[in-house]
Amino acid sequence: KVGTAISETISAQQFIRQIFIPSDIRRNARSFGFMKRFRSVDPYDVVMSLLCTVGCKDGQTLAGFRRALANMGGRLLARSVFWRKLNPAFRDLIQWLVVKLE
Repeated sequence: KVGTAISETISAQQFIRQIFIPSDIRRNARSFGFMKRFRSVDPYDVVMSLLCTVGCKDGQTLAGFRRALANMGGRLLARSVFWRKLNPAFRDLIQWLVVKLE
């Protein structure tokens, strides 16, 4: 079951990379103000973590989102840092992604 979940996540990531090019996400994250400079949190990892969290039947919590981001980015953010990322610029980035899907 775990192997299936991992392979489904990898397949989802490959599919999403066809729709959302990582450089486009990073460029738009910068233009929306989500990323002022490249640090430890890659906007692409944030987007992928959110999609994996929302798509998971048991992970639709902010704590699950934070854990998914830690798995994607290889580093668990402090709660205060994580919460600061959930700002209007993050909302704008996600809205851009939704519009792009339409």
